[in-house]
Amino acid sequence: MTNRISPIDLKPTLLAVLGTLIATPTEAVEIDDIMPLVCAELGVEEDAWGVVESQKSKPNWVRYNTIRAFRYLKEDGHGEPKGRGKYGLTLEGLEAASLLKAPKKADPETETKAPVETEEGVSWALGDIPEDTYHKDESVREVAISKTPCFGYWAERSPSCKSCPLAGSCKRTAFLAFVEIAEELDTLIGKEIEPEPEIEEKAEEVVEIKKETTEPTKTPDPSTVVPAPCEMACSVCGKTIPAGEKVVWEVDKGKMPLHLACYS
Repeated sequence: MTNRISPIDLKPTLLAVLGTLIATPTEAVEIDDIMPLVCAELGVEEDAWGVVESQKSKPNWVRYNTIRAFRYLKEDGHGEPKGRGKYGLTLEGLEAASLLKAPKKADPETETKAPVETEEGVSWALGDIPEDTYHKDESVREVAISKTPCFGYWAERSPSCKSCPLAGSCKRTAFLAFVEIAEELDTLIGKEIEPEPEIEEKAEEVVEIKKETTEPTKTPDPSTVVPAPCEMACSVCGKTIPAGEKVVWEVDKGKMPLHLACYS
């Protein structure tokens, strides 16, 4: 009997398998269609882990943990139940599955641990996944994970990470974090970056300030230019004309007095 893989560790495999079977969020597949692909990815027979003795129906452990792994996909917002024994993916789940692809068991001789650039972008390989050596009971393991602050921050070169009893679960969780980051980057890269609008520099308007002058723009009849007998208002600009200042006063035309400068 091979070592069992916990539901949380089965999550990436199940996500990848569902991604190969489902193309849209409205589709669903049955567990009987899922199990052959899950077993193929794990390289085991469905009865390889024995049966769950505590369950009345005594299902095999591979199927039992696969169904439980779907609950984690649902909690992540990636999985969506489609009825009894039927499973689907949300739009976010489909995007995550497309990045994850179908996981393969690592070959130590051809293992790729660094990012690989392809025509589609950059892909990541999980590499060698260490075995968890912590307690086999899933609830106990989950308590331990919740009490481990560094969980999910796997570092390939860290001796502490490699000797940690939760190393396998931690590395898979860290990989899923990379998937989420990749989703965000794809979204940002996909957006068309609009060029900044060119700001036209408007030439400063040169305002010509006309200086006030007492010289008239048109020469009035000399006979109409007289000193103001008293303080009065200019009939053109409305400003006060001091007494004694020369004004244009065309009395014969019935016009009121105005400044010489206002005569035109």
